[in-house]
Amino acid sequence: MDMVTFAVADLFCAIDLTQVDEVLAMPGVTPQPEYASHMLGAIDLHGTAVPVVDLHCLLGCGPVGIRPDQHLLVLTCASGRLAARCDRVEGLVRTSLQPSSGAESRSGLVLGLVQDADRLRMVLDVDALVDARPLPRRSIRTVGEDEVDRV
Repeated sequence: MDMVTFAVADLFCAIDLTQVDEVLAMPGVTPQPEYASHMLGAIDLHGTAVPVVDLHCLLGCGPVGIRPDQHLLVLTCASGRLAARCDRVEGLVRTSLQPSSGAESRSGLVLGLVQDADRLRMVLDVDALVDARPLPRRSIRTVGEDEVDRV
């Protein structure tokens, strides 16, 4: 399985390549007051309004302002097109999904884990991004070289 790898704050994630249509530099996002709290708003993509998910909020990383060095992953999901904000797209990896009960969250957001050359990554369920409940802040732990970065 080919996966697009990316980072959200200090979390390393992946999404199935077949669900990624484009990767864009961060454009302007128009706020939509009727959207859920984990939605940044919408972008105009080739004349179509596409909702933008804030992965920082969904993954419990806390609020982060929109920066021009961030990226949008334009995705195809069961309900149509969707964009997801991340800090940086890192590349592609060919690997196999390792379903893991430890990776499952109550929000249904995490499908499992994949291993690339140097790290383990959470595989996100694209179809769950719109309706997922944001994870509580600090609910995901990441391990640095010698210490836990966040608990």
